[in-house]
Amino acid sequence: MQKRVAFCTLVSVLLFGCASTDQGLAEDVQFKNWQLIKVDTNSIASSAHVRFIDAMEIEGHTGCNDFFASSAIFDEQLRVDNLGMTYKVCEQVESDVEQALLQTLKSNPAVVVGADTMVLTGAHTLTFQALPNQ
Repeated sequence: MQKRVAFCTLVSVLLFGCASTDQGLAEDVQFKNWQLIKVDTNSIASSAHVRFIDAMEIEGHTGCNDFFASSAIFDEQLRVDNLGMTYKVCEQVESDVEQALLQTLKSNPAVVVGADTMVLTGAHTLTFQALPNQ
């Protein structure tokens, strides 16, 4: 009986720790403008950006098209659902950035947040820089 209580207590502590970490990550990324500055190892000059708004909904611009989706952070991974977007024809460079961004969002990327950076690692490694809120 004591072993069962100890096991249940340990599992509860571990699960609370994960939820606490995920909540902290969500608070770190929410309500900030994140400018895409690097795709994999390549620095880019693009208007691509993301923003997490109420209820962790995500909205942004791929460099060509606007997009929106619901999202959540579980086990330090970003989960994106119900992705919708505009469909404009893009130049090749914009299209490449757009594809990397969308593929990564759909791949349940790992999320790492620094003082003013956010890195999503999934189909690609995307590095974002926090911009001042406007």
